[in-house]
Amino acid sequence: MILTLLPNKIPDDERFIINVLITISTFFLGFLIKGFIEAVAKFRNRRSYRKMMKINLKNLQAGLFIQAKGYKEFQKQIVIEHNGGFAISQKVIPSAGVIKEMGYDVLFNAYFSGIENFSFKNRNQRERAFNNIWDAIAVVSKYHDKSFEDSTKFIELNIAVNEKRNEGLEKVQRATEPFRLYINNTTPPENIGLYFQKLEQIIKQYAEAENYRNPKVTEDYFIQPILSLNRENMDTLKTLRPVLDLVELNLALLQTSVAYENQNNLMSAYNNHFYELYKSFINEQKKIRITYKLFYIKGTLRKLQIRKYAIVKNRSLKPLHYKNYNQQP
Repeated sequence: MILTLLPNKIPDDERFIINVLITISTFFLGFLIKGFIEAVAKFRNRRSYRKMMKINLKNLQAGLFIQAKGYKEFQKQIVIEHNGGFAISQKVIPSAGVIKEMGYDVLFNAYFSGIENFSFKNRNQRERAFNNIWDAIAVVSKYHDKSFEDSTKFIELNIAVNEKRNEGLEKVQRATEPFRLYINNTTPPENIGLYFQKLEQIIKQYAEAENYRNPKVTEDYFIQPILSLNRENMDTLKTLRPVLDLVELNLALLQTSVAYENQNNLMSAYNNHFYELYKSFINEQKKIRITYKLFYIKGTLRKLQIRKYAIVKNRSLKPLHYKNYNQQP
């Protein structure tokens, strides 16, 4: 149609060349328009992912921080001096799953492809900061759900070892009860009477102690003092075998003490475990905070902060292990 607008006096060979040029120009113009439309679509797609990531990075940072606090509070409970039950706060972190679902390649393209992302400034830091996101996702995936399984396992193990300790205490009571009845119904020799007075003093001090049912209080105010008293009065106690079996009493005291040591070791191991979880999650939270600043708050990032958190290698938590002494002394 364009050729019909040309003057008729143009030679046929030139008309042919013009026709070819017009065809080629139309093709390239169409190609450029198509490329431009695709580039705009890709730009909008990248921008959309960056907007979604802005929301999810803030949520991820908040989730990591809240869960870290939950681990810290639970860790504070896991001490032998603790009285009462155990409770751990669980924070769902859906943003980790959302980011994982988006995918590494798609998000890398959103942050590092396109003319809007073309910059050599802080390129290495930005790439390390981007990888921080996936470090955090890996930590959440590996430890988050398992941490609540660990808390349940700890509570179950603690109940079991505490029951073993209570069994020992019941045996101590059964072993000493006949002796206390015997003393109340007779006039004992002086050495036996003196042992009885010291034993009763130990029991009285234990009963008057604050939180006397606490394992540590029981161990410090009841079990160890009686063991020490028995060691000091071996000859006296040998004469009391019909009413006080020294071997049975000491076995019961040692069973209780061994159970206490196992309980203390158990708590120490899980205390360290949840403290490591707290440190891991709070470290990831700090790294995500730096990543968010780098990508979304211009001019606020310091290279020192990036180096401090971005190049830190993730340390796997050590497997749980604690000494569990044989219950039979």
